[in-house]
Amino acid sequence: MRKFLIFSAFVLGVGLWSQAAQGEIIERIVAVVGDDIISLQDMRDEGAMIMAMQNDDLKLVDHMDGEYRDAKLTQIAKELVQRRLIEKEARKLSSPVTEREVQQQVEAIYGQNGGNEAEFKEYLSSLGLKFETFRTIIRGELQSQFVMRAQLAGQITVSDADVNVCARELAPGSERGISMELRQILIREDAGDSALGLSGDVATFANAPWWNSIDKVHALVAQGVRDELVKDPAWFLEAVQKFSSGQSAEQEGRLGTFTQSELSKEFSAVFSLEKGGISEVLRTGVGHHIVYVDEVKEGETEAWKKAQVYCRNKIMIQEGERLTKSWLDNMMEKNYVSIKILDDISQKVSD
Repeated sequence: MRKFLIFSAFVLGVGLWSQAAQGEIIERIVAVVGDDIISLQDMRDEGAMIMAMQNDDLKLVDHMDGEYRDAKLTQIAKELVQRRLIEKEARKLSSPVTEREVQQQVEAIYGQNGGNEAEFKEYLSSLGLKFETFRTIIRGELQSQFVMRAQLAGQITVSDADVNVCARELAPGSERGISMELRQILIREDAGDSALGLSGDVATFANAPWWNSIDKVHALVAQGVRDELVKDPAWFLEAVQKFSSGQSAEQEGRLGTFTQSELSKEFSAVFSLEKGGISEVLRTGVGHHIVYVDEVKEGETEAWKKAQVYCRNKIMIQEGERLTKSWLDNMMEKNYVSIKILDDISQKVSD
């Protein structure tokens, strides 16, 4: 049988109340929400499903120690109460959640595990869980998203100051930095040149016969081009057309904008140059590079910007969770809510 990863090995409620007489399960009241009640049967069905979807692998409640057992039972009952309050608010706001949306979400969940609906139902059944209860929980999740968007719209604000404090902790020292817009002339070390006696421009510039060492010729050409550029930097674009190769050559030598940490160690010396500066000939495995500094910028680094984006999203989520909890606590105070799951704690839940 296919297993679905949204569930844990231990599922709260599977067999937990199975030994109890059905009449007792239905009659016992877990909580009261206004004129609605939550029965032990509701807790058995919905509570078990909620815990499974949260991947909670706690032991069965009846095997927990006293205080821990009481806290877990109260937590589950409170979550069911909050779901009832959200359902009530969703009805008041005419929630647009449709059965089609519920079905799409359900299909997405079992589809991500490579299964189909029949296999998923079989899997739930093997855990003592009901497919319709699963749909109910999914519907509640979608309604909750709608209600929270409606209730908290415009309330979630994140200050730049808070974002910057977080970003400084996440990426210390990255707030300000220097970046450079660079161009290059790349004279490749291409063995194929030996068969051609080098290109006309290269051979003429190097003033070297084709039988000379190819590496030496390329080095001579690169040094010669660099010397001419130092005398006349305005010659750079023409030199790109004549001598450079690679993708940058197709873009007038443009490499892009970089911070020092983003460049390889062979290019580190470039950051000692000023705007308009010409580097020495830089040798890499690709060939010989002559780098021209198009622009020098001082400001926020890319690492800092990425840290800010991460921190803003993190703080927004935290603020949303805080406001959601506050709203739910307020709803519990405004409505008549009574959690009765511990009223007769001397008796096992499965009794």
